[in-house]
Amino acid sequence: MRLRTRFRLNVGISLTTLAALGLVLAWAMRESLGAMAARDAAIDVPGLLLQQEAVGTEYLVAGEERARSQWRELCARLDARIGRARQLFAGTPEEDTLTAMSEAAELNTVLFQEAAELRAKSELGEPVSSTVAAAADRLKMRLAIETQDLGGRSIQLIRAATRREARTQRLAIELGLALVLAALAVALANAVLAERLVARRLRLLRLSAKQVASGDLSHRAALAGNDELAELGAHFDEMADRLQHEVRQLETSNRELEAFSYSVSHDLRAPLRHVAGFVTLLRERLADAMDAESRRYLGLVTDATARMGRLIDDLLGFSRAGRAALVRSRVRLATLVPAVIEELSDETSGRKVEWDLSQLPEVDGDPSMLRQVFANLLSNALKFTRGRPSACIAIGSTTRLDEVHVFVRDNGVGFDMRYAGKLFGVFQRLHRPEDFEGNGIGLANVQRVVQRHGGRVWAESEPDRGATFWFSLPWRGARECTTP
Repeated sequence: MRLRTRFRLNVGISLTTLAALGLVLAWAMRESLGAMAARDAAIDVPGLLLQQEAVGTEYLVAGEERARSQWRELCARLDARIGRARQLFAGTPEEDTLTAMSEAAELNTVLFQEAAELRAKSELGEPVSSTVAAAADRLKMRLAIETQDLGGRSIQLIRAATRREARTQRLAIELGLALVLAALAVALANAVLAERLVARRLRLLRLSAKQVASGDLSHRAALAGNDELAELGAHFDEMADRLQHEVRQLETSNRELEAFSYSVSHDLRAPLRHVAGFVTLLRERLADAMDAESRRYLGLVTDATARMGRLIDDLLGFSRAGRAALVRSRVRLATLVPAVIEELSDETSGRKVEWDLSQLPEVDGDPSMLRQVFANLLSNALKFTRGRPSACIAIGSTTRLDEVHVFVRDNGVGFDMRYAGKLFGVFQRLHRPEDFEGNGIGLANVQRVVQRHGGRVWAESEPDRGATFWFSLPWRGARECTTP
């Protein structure tokens, strides 16, 4: 089942549970209010009966018309209350009690009217026999008995209403708890479903991506299922397959290229040694017979072979830099840079050079390779400031969120930024060989080493206004330290 379908189903179940809970609460509230109204109606009946009995007795004893009017008013109120209660107790056993109460109330009204008529005759002076008087007394007594019976039924009705209210509240609480438990069960089921179908597999996919990113290209997520996450896992595995295949092809190409470069460099050395040797023999054999022009020719050949030798050495060094294993450790640049400057003391002999070392950090890297980076950059800075009366070379760093930027700045001849793309290519030069020596390998080596450390290189310059070479290294919790 698709994740979208599962989530829609879960949302539907959750909404249905909430709707059922709302309906139960609405029903419980309605029933509770009905039970409370029935109880209130039942509670009013005894009070009305007591008032009715009091005003009825007052009228039959004293004969006041006010009491008779109050009797009629109380009868109307009592009938209304009993009628309201019959509506509220409709369909319950108490409905029969209320019917009997209604009939008893009507009988009380009839008895009261008969007793009131006898009372009126006596007041008009009409002769009243002893039998009629006795009947009047019996009516009064019966009226009192019926009133008491009606009051007893009212008490029963109040108890029934109270029980109904308590039962309704208890049922509402039970249903509410049941629905709350059902809602919690649905929420727990959703949480378990989300954990099993989404969170757990997302963690597996994240760990797989991390594993592949760390270099384990053979690792696969292998997510089971037929939903969207399973498709994502399958796409991830396909991507990892392609990446592994491409990396293998690239590694094979690099090995072949490095082997070719190494072989070519070694193969070039033998004929180069032969040329240099024969030039030396020729110079020794014909030393007295050669004129100045011939000696100049032999000198050009010697210089060319020497330059060719340096090119081969640089090419071998460049090839070794790509093959050498990267041995990482903590490197204090504040200690490494002064050591490199000391190694370049021969190039600064007889020159006025001002070194400006700013705060440098401690980084993760291969110490020997980073030493070569600084050796190339500082040697270039010394070379291109050779025509300045005073060379100013600054080394410093800045930090970003995830990497440190190191720079080497000089006040040398600089270069045109339009040609900056050629700076880090093999055998690429921006100045004439007769102006500045070199083979164009140094900056290519810098770029290769920095890239193997996970960084990048770039440069900023203007003609005759110096240059600044930058390279970055992953920060990885590097610590700041001051220059010694």
